[in-house]
Amino acid sequence: MRPGQTQFPYVLISENLNLAGACDDFALEGVKIGLGVSTFRSENDFTTIFDALCKVGTDFSLIQAEDINYSGDGRFSRVFGHIM
Repeated sequence: MRPGQTQFPYVLISENLNLAGACDDFALEGVKIGLGVSTFRSENDFTTIFDALCKVGTDFSLIQAEDINYSGDGRFSRVFGHIM
């Protein structure tokens, strides 16, 4: 990461693994996947990532998570802990 560069946490909800793979092109430290949810951090803005995902597939939700307040256990903790 470049000094002063903003990182945005993202959550992708989709059962289409091709979409999660497309996120890897934008992810700074990889993509964590579990139970139809993928998380990653990126320096790219929401529109850039959303447009790229639209070219790969449909039936997904992309969330830019400004303030992650997550509490849980199991596999979701591993997935969400990746962007906290």
